Amino acid sequence: MPELDGEASQTFETPSLDQLLRISIELSDKEKLHEEALVDRKLEMSDEDKEFLRKAMGTRDDGTLKSDGDRIREALAGLAQPAATLERREYALDLLLFLAEDVDNACDLAKMDGGEAIAPLLAALDDEAPSLRMGAAWILGTMAQNNPPPQKALVAKGVLPKVLAMADDAAAPVVVRQRALLCVSSLARDGSAGEAAFADASGFGVLGRLLGADVDGGLRTRALFLLRHLAVSSEAMRAAALAAALVAPCSELVRTAGAFDCDAREKAAQALAALAGGVGGADADLVAAANERLRQIAAITDQDEREDCEEEARTLQFNI
Repeated sequence: MPELDGEASQTFETPSLDQLLRISIELSDKEKLHEEALVDRKLEMSDEDKEFLRKAMGTRDDGTLKSDGDRIREALAGLAQPAATLERREYALDLLLFLAEDVDNACDLAKMDGGEAIAPLLAALDDEAPSLRMGAAWILGTMAQNNPPPQKALVAKGVLPKVLAMADDAAAPVVVRQRALLCVSSLARDGSAGEAAFADASGFGVLGRLLGADVDGGLRTRALFLLRHLAVSSEAMRAAALAAALVAPCSELVRTAGAFDCDAREKAAQALAALAGGVGGADADLVAAANERLRQIAAITDQDEREDCEEEARTLQFNI
C-alpha cells in the first residue's frame, strides 16, 4: 500500500502487491512471485521485510500450506507491531484487504477472538500515517459491504463514528476521506443499527459539509449517493435528512449548471427526488429547485449536451 503525500495522492489505485496476491492463487512458484512483487513496487526493502512477506503468503515451518486464518492472524500481528517499518505494516494491510474480500474470511475476521482480533485495524484508524488510516478504513468497509454479520459487529464496536469523523476531516488527504466515506456507506446502508449509529453521530451534518463547492468532486458525488440511499431507506431517515437542511446544498448543485460535472448534477437530482419522498411529497423549495433546473435543461441548444441531461430531467419530474 503506497505512502500518501497530499495532492500527489488524489487518485488511489489498487496496490500492485494486491494484484499479485490474486494471481498467487494460481501460481505454484511463490518464491518467484514475491521477488517479482518487490521488483514491481520498486522498493528498497531489508531482508527481514522480505522474509515477512514470504512467510505471510508461504508455508508453515513444517512445510504445510497456511490457511487464510493463519494469514489473517499473522497480518494482524504485523500491523500491530509499533516497531515494524511502515512498508511492512502497509503490506500487512494489503494482505488483509485481499483476504477480507472473501465473505467467509470477512465474517471470520469480525468474530475472531471474540471480536477482539480486529483491534490493530481499529488502532490504525488513528495512526499518523495516512496510508494506514486509509487502509484500515478500506478493509473495514470491505468487510461490512453487503455482509450483515461483520456490519453489525463493526457498528457495535463503534467504528461508524470514527470513520465518519475521518471523512469529515478537511485536513486529511482526499483518498483517506474517500475510503472512510465508503466505509461509512458500508456500515450505514441496509441495516437499522447502522442507520441509527449514523444518525446519532450527526451523519447528515457531515454529508451536508461534503456537498460544499470546495469539496473534492469524487467525495461530493459519493456523499450524494449515500444521501439518496438513506433518504429512501425509511421515512425516519428522510425526515432526519430534511431536518439537517440538506435540500439547500442539493438544490445549489442542481441549479448550478456548468459549475459541476454532469454526474454530480444527476446525483444531486436523485438526492432531491429521494428527499421529496415520491410524487406529491415535495415542498416548495424542492419544487422550485427542480423547476429551475428543468428550465435550464430546456434552454440547452447543443443536442449532445441536452441528451446528456435527459436522465437528470426525468429524475426531476417528481414535482409533477
